[in-house]
Parts: sequence; C-alpha cells; structure tokens
Amino acid sequence: MIPITVPYLKLHSSFRAIIRKLRFISWISYNICFCKAALILLGLIFSHKLVDIAVVAVLITYLTDYPRNYNVVEAARLVNLQEGISASTNNKATVAFEEAASPLLKRLILIGVVLLAVGKAGMQHFLEITGPAAGSSLAVVFRVVKAALSKRHLNNPYSSNQLYRNDQNQVHLFPQVKFFRWLDKAAIIEPSTTLISPEEQEKAGRLCTVAQVRDTKLMLKMVPIWTTFVVFGLIVSTGQTFFPEQGNQLNPKGFITYLLVIQHLSRVFGNFLCNRLLSKWVPEAKQKGAKIVRIWAGMVLSTICCAVAWRVEVHRLIIINNKGLLDNTDEVIPMSIFWLAPQFCLLGLMKGLARDGINKFLDDQFPEPMHSCVSAITELVTGFASFVNIVSVYFNKSLFADTLNSSRLDEYYKMLTIVSFINICYFWWISTFYTRGDDTAEADVIPQATGREEEEDFKVIVV
Repeated sequence: MIPITVPYLKLHSSFRAIIRKLRFISWISYNICFCKAALILLGLIFSHKLVDIAVVAVLITYLTDYPRNYNVVEAARLVNLQEGISASTNNKATVAFEEAASPLLKRLILIGVVLLAVGKAGMQHFLEITGPAAGSSLAVVFRVVKAALSKRHLNNPYSSNQLYRNDQNQVHLFPQVKFFRWLDKAAIIEPSTTLISPEEQEKAGRLCTVAQVRDTKLMLKMVPIWTTFVVFGLIVSTGQTFFPEQGNQLNPKGFITYLLVIQHLSRVFGNFLCNRLLSKWVPEAKQKGAKIVRIWAGMVLSTICCAVAWRVEVHRLIIINNKGLLDNTDEVIPMSIFWLAPQFCLLGLMKGLARDGINKFLDDQFPEPMHSCVSAITELVTGFASFVNIVSVYFNKSLFADTLNSSRLDEYYKMLTIVSFINICYFWWISTFYTRGDDTAEADVIPQATGREEEEDFKVIVV
C-alpha cells in the first residue's frame, strides 16, 4: 500500500488538472469550428438578429408614430402580414393589396414590409438543415390519399407480398393507427392487364411505396397536435404585435429593445434548460412523455402570459386616465417600461418550451430526412396564426380605436386568456393519443436521438 504523502497528493492534483484541461480542449475542438467561411456566416446571423430586434420586432411602433400615423388596427395588420409571409414563404412572396387613393408613403411602407418578410424568410431557410421541401412532402400526401381512394374497393392487405417496396415485410403499415388503416391500400400492387408492372402503376399515380404511405400516415397523425399551435401562434403573434406598442410611450422611452433582448434570452434559456434536464434526468423510455409535458408547460405559460399582459394593460390604462393622457400620444406615460418585463420574459419562455419543444418531439416521430420538412410545416402553422390574428382583431374591432391609449387592449388580452386556457385543455386531451405507446414499430423505423443533441444546439462558429 502506497502511503499518502504530500508529494503524492500534489502529483494526483496535477494529474487531475491535466485531465480536465484535455477534456476542455476536446470540447472546444468539437463545438467550435475554425474556418474562414465562418466569419461570413457569423456576420449574416448577427445581421439577421440585429434587424430582427432593431427593425422587425418594433415595426408597429414605427407605423403608429408620426408622420406615418397608422391607426392600431392598420399597423397590426401590416405587422401580422409581415410575420405570416416570412413564415410561409420559401424564397418569394406575392401580396395583392389594393387601397383607393392610398398615399405614396403607405405604398412604400407596404413594399418595405413585404421585403422585410421575404428577407427574413430567406434567412430562416438559409439556416435550415437541408432536406425535402414542405411542398414536395405535401404533394406525396396528396398522391397517397388519391391512390388509396382509387383502391377503396379493395380489402386491406393480408400479406406483405401485396405491398410495393415493402423492405420490412409489414402487413399493417407503421404507424398502426386504426383510423388511417385505409391508406395502406395505396401501396397494394394491383393485378391488372392494362398496367403490367408496379413501376407503370406508380407512374400512373395508382401505386405508392411503403415508405411514402408511412410518411403520409405520420404527417396526418400529427395534424391534431399542429392544430393546437394555431392558438399558440395567435398568442405569439399578439405579443410580437402589441407588446412593443404598449411600451412605446412608457418611461424611459426607447428602452423597448432591452425587453426584446430579455425575451430572446428567456427563449434560449428555456430551450437549453429543458434539453439539459431531459437528457440528464429523464430515462429514454419516458422521453416521449416528457417532451409532451414540455410542450404543455409552454402552453400553460402562454395563458399566464396573456393574463399578466391583461393586468398590466389595466394598470397602464388607469394611469393614462388619471393623468389625462387618453388623447395625447406624444407625452411619456409616468409608468416604468419594465412593468412589461414579465410578459416579455413569459413570451420568450413559452416559445423556448413549446415552439422549440415541438420540433424535438417531431424529430422523434419522423425519419431524419423529413426533419426539416416537418419543421417547415410547424413554421407554416405558426405563420398562419399571424393571419388568424388579423381576422381576430377585425372581429374584435369594437375594442380598438385609432390609438392604443383609446383602445381596450386589456379586454382583448382577457379574451385571449380564455381561448388559451381552452387550448391547454384541448392539447392535454389529444396528447394522450401520443403517449399510449402503441406504435411498436417505431423503434425499428425512426432513428432515436443521440445524447449529443443538446450539444448540437449550442455549437459556436468563429474564425
């Protein structure tokens, strides 16, 4: 037995320090890319975020200020239009907008809004992982549904040999959802005299591969959970539209950018914390349920966010009425802008939990080549919610006047709090269909995420 002496302890401590240093160097080499092209990419990312915070996020305050003087409803419509286009376009956008006797300034602003949307959309798609486009995948869904309907007279397949390109010899194709069993008929090879080979049947649009049927069933299976993100996206769109306008007159004026930074950091923190907790503390067998709970927590925060914004707006309107500032939109309201900090923080957290969480959940449900596609569909759904917000504001136009001070935004937030709570209950109900664990073939078809996924989200690129 070696006696524990002071030199031994010093040697042991030095050895442990060297091990820690080697681990740190290994982490640096894995997470940091040293290349010349990284400077250009880093510059593009920085410019994108700078424009997003300094221009796009405060667009409504620009539109309502002098000399533009848009009323609240018009400004909200343009902001939501920009958000919807940026989320739903790939590389181009066309907007039909007719306004009789519209001033030149308004037309130029509209052009600027569309260009902002297209530029933002282009940057988002530039930073996406390469994969099949959402449009092509939706075309596959249409093709499978059409082929299955054309064979509705056939019985369900009873042998794996009946199915086209059935590499795994399945009879009831994955995912085994009873409601979508009829879609399996799209992969049945028809014995026919006019269409001899399966390849010819495929070219004629009457035959699909087993993989195409699988992907279609997976996408249709996710439709209920995507519908909950219409309401969630409505809350996000409302926050991105009206939160900055609330702070436009608060003291100190012009500090709204700090709240936008708080919102962004809250989203990053929420996403990072959830990824870390899931990877370290939740066993693999319970990952699916834990990710559902993560999304649900984000939905809960959306309701709390609406409730907080409602009460803060009530407080803001009380001060406005007491100080006689109802018709004065130029004077600073004697209320700290940091009263809005909780709702901005909650807006960031709910996006970090639910919006980023749905991508993690869907990545486990789909094969890797479809990850970018389903992410684009989720973006499309939340972008559609921006157009829903335009309709929602229109149908609640009795709550809105020319200026925010004269409007009843508090009542609008109150209505959204109720709608968001109903959406929570709806999400919790449909989530039970995704956590029953009846898809026994899932482990064989969908590659599971590795333990390094949370590290991939925080890679740094420097020159």
